[in-house]
Amino acid sequence: MSHFTRVVCAAAVGAVLALATALPAGGQTPAAPPRPAFQVVRFNENWAVLRQGVAPARLDKLKYVPLAGGGSFYASLGGQVRARSEVVDDFMLTDSPLNEDAFELVRVLLHADVHLGPHLRAFVEGKHAMAFDRALPGGRRPLDHDEIEVQNAFGELALGGAGPVGLTARVGRQELLLGSQRLVSPLDWTNTRRTFEGFRATVRVKSVAVDGFLTRPVTVDTVELNERDPATTFWGVALRPVAPAAALAWELYGLALAYDGAAPLWGYSGEHERVTVGGRLTGALGSPLTRFDLEGGWQTGTLGDRDVSAWFMATDLTRSFPTVPLQPAATLGFDYASGDADRADGTIGTFHQLFPLGHAYAGFMDLLGRQNLIEARGVVTAAPTAALSARASVHRFMRADVGDAAYNVGGGVLRPALGSERTIGTELNLTSGYQLSRYARIELGYGHFWPGAFMTGSAAGAVGSDWGYASTAFTF
Repeated sequence: MSHFTRVVCAAAVGAVLALATALPAGGQTPAAPPRPAFQVVRFNENWAVLRQGVAPARLDKLKYVPLAGGGSFYASLGGQVRARSEVVDDFMLTDSPLNEDAFELVRVLLHADVHLGPHLRAFVEGKHAMAFDRALPGGRRPLDHDEIEVQNAFGELALGGAGPVGLTARVGRQELLLGSQRLVSPLDWTNTRRTFEGFRATVRVKSVAVDGFLTRPVTVDTVELNERDPATTFWGVALRPVAPAAALAWELYGLALAYDGAAPLWGYSGEHERVTVGGRLTGALGSPLTRFDLEGGWQTGTLGDRDVSAWFMATDLTRSFPTVPLQPAATLGFDYASGDADRADGTIGTFHQLFPLGHAYAGFMDLLGRQNLIEARGVVTAAPTAALSARASVHRFMRADVGDAAYNVGGGVLRPALGSERTIGTELNLTSGYQLSRYARIELGYGHFWPGAFMTGSAAGAVGSDWGYASTAFTF
């Protein structure tokens, strides 16, 4: 079966499922209560609203399954089936027959969310991620392939209810998502997603919530069962309003990452401890149609016998035009992540991107990581109909410090620090999505990267690269 045929078949399956689930259930049913939106992290959804009655959509019967106890004992079942085909030419900017390929990624997620009264809850989610025909350098990477695995499995205790003070404590395997996902994300774009093991607690006092966690990241093993990384500890605390206002929302956080042992990093070796202190502010700028997003942070710590002093800043300004045909919106953005200007001064200035959703912030082609990076971007979106959306963006990338390397999306060195050229390159992204139904979505995307003087002048050289994808997802 050809790559194109597989994409068409996946899209057709999504369309059939969308039509089947959009049909009303037979018999008399009450009016549908407001249903929560599907979330990136599925355990953040609250389907207790369906206690009011079963909505006409067939699959809502799975979202609230009464068990006992007058409505507070119930189960919620859900999942996602996603298929994506990708085509790459000159992968990682290298002109070689080995760097041209087309391959498929398929992922199945199924979960059960069981509420045992108002205070106890158990959430379990299984995953099966498969990569087909990926022959690019790296083969079937841990980002692509992870068969029959537990993605989330935790128990939760909730106290306080809707009162002025509340506590939620969770222990077990769980995904983490913080704010804009620039620093902490489950990384949904990849086929295998990211997860952690440990403890998380949220204390709510009136209108403010304090969220703390102590975890170890789970390492994907494509052959054996996944296990937490015993040498890495990741913990943090965040402060935010319980119900952020549309006009102005904020978040403050402190994050700590510790590597035991002497794993090499960027040419250095030794134990690595890094603390990130930062915050984010979003809201309207004069008019509800003009929005801003400002985030920044500073890092300190040690790597071997060297001190760490690094920082980042990111901002976006978006203007919407809802009364104009196609309902366009335009965004101008700027991102700065520090580099190490002088490797001989005893201080490491390279920003560490932690566990980000890199795909969203440094180009959809996933070539660059947010380390020693300056990015200027322009984004235009449009919504010709309620179901159809389109997006075009241009990204200009430069090195923040010419004494430091250019880094890949995983945080490793893409090109070493040689020469005085700053310009890494320019990337164009074109994407479009169509919502077939509440449950099914189809997407298409294309990207091209033009390498700059720093890349073409390096010993490895660089050529322009093309990338495209087609995907369909069915979520319930």
